[in-house]
Amino acid sequence: MKDYNKAKTADARIDIRVPSEIKQEITQEAKERGITVTELLLESYRMLKDVDIR
Repeated sequence: MKDYNKAKTADARIDIRVPSEIKQEITQEAKERGITVTELLLESYRMLKDVDIR
Protein backbone atom coordinates (compact mmCIF):
# COMPACT_ATOMS: atom_id res chain seq x y z
CA MET A 1 0.00 0.00 0.00
CA LYS A 2 1.30 3.43 -0.91
CA ASP A 3 1.92 5.97 1.87
CA TYR A 4 0.61 9.16 0.28
CA ASN A 5 1.99 11.43 3.01
CA LYS A 6 5.57 10.16 2.67
CA ALA A 7 5.41 9.97 -1.12
CA LYS A 8 4.25 13.60 -1.34
CA THR A 9 1.74 12.52 -3.97
CA ALA A 10 -1.39 13.68 -2.15
CA ASP A 11 -2.98 16.79 -3.58
CA ALA A 12 -6.05 16.96 -1.34
CA ARG A 13 -6.91 16.63 2.32
CA ILE A 14 -9.95 15.18 4.09
CA ASP A 15 -10.55 15.92 7.76
CA ILE A 16 -13.03 13.82 9.70
CA ARG A 17 -14.28 14.25 13.24
CA VAL A 18 -14.80 11.12 15.31
CA PRO A 19 -15.11 10.34 19.01
CA SER A 20 -11.72 9.79 20.67
CA GLU A 21 -12.53 6.11 21.27
CA ILE A 22 -12.98 5.50 17.54
CA LYS A 23 -9.79 7.41 16.78
CA GLN A 24 -7.92 5.14 19.19
CA GLU A 25 -9.42 2.03 17.55
CA ILE A 26 -8.46 3.21 14.06
CA THR A 27 -4.96 4.17 15.16
CA GLN A 28 -4.45 0.82 16.89
CA GLU A 29 -5.72 -1.12 13.87
CA ALA A 30 -3.34 0.76 11.57
CA LYS A 31 -0.45 0.14 13.96
CA GLU A 32 -1.22 -3.60 14.12
CA ARG A 33 -1.24 -3.78 10.33
CA GLY A 34 1.95 -1.75 10.04
CA ILE A 35 0.37 0.97 7.89
CA THR A 36 -0.67 4.59 8.36
CA VAL A 37 -4.18 5.68 9.30
CA THR A 38 -4.48 7.22 5.82
CA GLU A 39 -3.60 3.90 4.20
CA LEU A 40 -6.08 2.05 6.41
CA LEU A 41 -8.94 4.42 5.57
CA LEU A 42 -8.14 4.37 1.83
CA GLU A 43 -7.96 0.56 1.87
CA SER A 44 -11.36 0.41 3.61
CA TYR A 45 -12.84 2.87 1.12
CA ARG A 46 -11.60 0.81 -1.83
CA MET A 47 -13.04 -2.40 -0.36
CA LEU A 48 -16.46 -0.79 0.18
CA LYS A 49 -16.40 0.77 -3.29
CA ASP A 50 -15.73 -2.61 -4.90
CA VAL A 51 -18.60 -4.28 -2.99
CA ASP A 52 -21.22 -1.68 -3.93
CA ILE A 53 -23.49 -2.08 -0.90
CA ARG A 54 -26.17 0.36 -2.05
